[in-house]
Amino acid sequence: MPRAELRAGIMPGIYPPEGPRLIEPLWSTRDLSVLKQFGAEPPFSDAAIIAAFPREALKPGAFVMAYVKSQEGRLQPGPHSVVRGAVITERDLASWR
Repeated sequence: MPRAELRAGIMPGIYPPEGPRLIEPLWSTRDLSVLKQFGAEPPFSDAAIIAAFPREALKPGAFVMAYVKSQEGRLQPGPHSVVRGAVITERDLASWR
């Protein structure tokens, strides 16, 4: 069985994630050394994916996540999809500028 691919996405203000509202990244990589190009280090020791999103997707209340999708059809939390993430806050946005 092929290994499931780690992905990233943003749900605009809703959880659980439901397509077609899922915002896909402009690009993503599992190579964390890409952060050095921006003068940064991985934010924590178990970071697994780096992704870039359109600025307009980064809003308070949006749910940014990393997930492994192994079922067909729309993304749903449950036994066939592993989702980890957090809601973007005003404080997050202020610190990202």
